[in-house]
Amino acid sequence: MPYFVSKGGIYLKDAAVMAGLGCIGKNNLVITPDSGPRIRFRALMLDRKADVTGPVEFNPCEGCEQPCRKACPVKAFQSTVYSADALGQSRLPGINGTYTRVTCNLKMEKDIEEAIMAIPAGNEEHQEVLQAIDEFEEGAKLKPQGDNRPYYCVKYCRRCELVCPAGK
Repeated sequence: MPYFVSKGGIYLKDAAVMAGLGCIGKNNLVITPDSGPRIRFRALMLDRKADVTGPVEFNPCEGCEQPCRKACPVKAFQSTVYSADALGQSRLPGINGTYTRVTCNLKMEKDIEEAIMAIPAGNEEHQEVLQAIDEFEEGAKLKPQGDNRPYYCVKYCRRCELVCPAGK
């Protein structure tokens, strides 16, 4: 199944919340009762009906001191950028619209660049890695080289996830 919605994928966070696995927290991540935000989702599409569970009444962010928002190195939670009126819905990113997705994405792109540059290689090899990442993100499948060449390992920021007290 493709990752991008435009290519037939689904929004995994929305699907997880609608399946009753948790809620969207102030850090704009799915927070589950057992693991907090420290969980990853994958989806499997079936051609069968399943029993509907629906969202759970769970909100660990109520009364929380918001260490997730304070820990962000790029201040992606500093200002309210979404409103219920503008979006026509009450469920907003970061619960109350205080989350700048573009700022967070720019940080993740920088994290990828730093991971690529950490590979001991020439400029041409770095370009090959960048191209492979672009192909992967477009849905192509990367296969191991088998020649013991170093692979990139992105260490995304994750501060908003790691400081969250939910699920600890």
